[in-house]
Amino acid sequence: SFILWERRRSNPFISFEIFSHRLLTRASLCAGLRMFMMSGIGFLLPLYLTDVRELSVAWIGVILVIHSSALLVTMRLGGQLADRWGSSRWPVVLGISMQVGAMVTYASLPGATAWPPVVIALATHGMGAGLTLAALQRAAMGQVPQTQMGLAAGLYSMIRFFGIVLGTTLNGVLLQQGLDQGLPTVDAYQRVYWFLAGVGSLGIAIGFTLQE
Repeated sequence: SFILWERRRSNPFISFEIFSHRLLTRASLCAGLRMFMMSGIGFLLPLYLTDVRELSVAWIGVILVIHSSALLVTMRLGGQLADRWGSSRWPVVLGISMQVGAMVTYASLPGATAWPPVVIALATHGMGAGLTLAALQRAAMGQVPQTQMGLAAGLYSMIRFFGIVLGTTLNGVLLQQGLDQGLPTVDAYQRVYWFLAGVGSLGIAIGFTLQE
């Protein structure tokens, strides 16, 4: 309804012509899918560590710090690589692939597995998420005229954070559905992580089109 209303206005609040810049549109979609997968860490992982690993709150906090630290390590590197290679495509594809790899790992782990794969997958996801951050912003804003920079930045951020809102919602629904169907707890979580890996694969496909 909002889109239809805006299209009829002579001076719209949001000019959807901004999406004629294909690189902005594709980078925004990639950013939304990236955040969709990050909901698998921010929302699902604490529950997974509680329900499957039976950890205390303190240990869950310690483990989640690993993800934030890994993200911080590669955050600057992604932008530097995009500048060096003249394209955001490869940092984005590599970063999202690392995120997908982490989801596949969690989807494959049995409930009684050792700790190293859990921690390594978490660090890998964080590094992948960090690698894509600056590269996606570079791609999104690279071909936008100066007069539309503010609008483009706002829409990019809106789509990016809509991804994590939608991801949290759908992940919660899928998890509860699995539990209601009587699946073992670890199987219910694994199904959601496979779903996230599939969503991430779509992000990889779009990432290949980010060629300035």
